[in-house]
Amino acid sequence: MTKRKLSELMLADFHREAALTRPMLEAVPEDRLDWKPHEKSWTLGMLAGHIAENPSWVAGMVEDEMDMAAMADWKPFDPESKTELLEAYDKNVEQFDEVVGGRDDAFMEGIWQMKNGDDVSIEQVEKHMQHCRSCYSRKDVERALTEHIRRSQKEKAPEALHSRLRKLMDEL
Repeated sequence: MTKRKLSELMLADFHREAALTRPMLEAVPEDRLDWKPHEKSWTLGMLAGHIAENPSWVAGMVEDEMDMAAMADWKPFDPESKTELLEAYDKNVEQFDEVVGGRDDAFMEGIWQMKNGDDVSIEQVEKHMQHCRSCYSRKDVERALTEHIRRSQKEKAPEALHSRLRKLMDEL
């Protein structure tokens, strides 16, 4: 049996996640992109945009380090439409393939670190991932969207949307 390269294993794992993520992004209601789950949170469009842009961050991970402090000019991707959101996601998935595909095991086993100025810690990555998950969690977003709809009493979310979101989230 031929041993698979680490880059191939990483791509296989990434594509399993990408296949689950795209339908979740497809379920984002286009007429709710400016809605906020909480007054301090980003809009739903920005939250979904952040998920869509995450694969593009791999370009910074092929360097020896990624310094978040050096990214002071970074602005979150805020799509104006679902089409723009999905096109960006697809482009970033392709970029991930281009950056990771074909890398040899020696490169993949290299030391990489994420830091914020002088603070170097794996906790930076873990804290950010936990933060993103909490902002875009199924329960919280669904609860807040339902609460928003009840308060507004002007419109009701289509049952098909709730059903599709429940089905997609159950698959995750």
